[in-house]
Amino acid sequence: MNARFRKGMLVITLPVIDPPKPSKSGKRLLVATSRGVRRTSSRIGKKPVYVNANAFVRPNEQQGKKEPEISKINALRKRTRKR
Repeated sequence: MNARFRKGMLVITLPVIDPPKPSKSGKRLLVATSRGVRRTSSRIGKKPVYVNANAFVRPNEQQGKKEPEISKINALRKRTRKR
């Protein structure tokens, strides 16, 4: 894994897992992972930057099915909150 600052962005490079392997729970197929929290050589001031990253696919997701929009999710949360 490699992490560096470039043009105002943190760029994280992870090796690709080919073919993807099941996650520990078995719900997703991992495409790339940092395998937990990792310390990088990048720094902010004198403090090291830590990264935790996972890239995955959902094996049972239907193609063309859109994820709900954030505004719809937030509206649903507001309706279901206990008062």
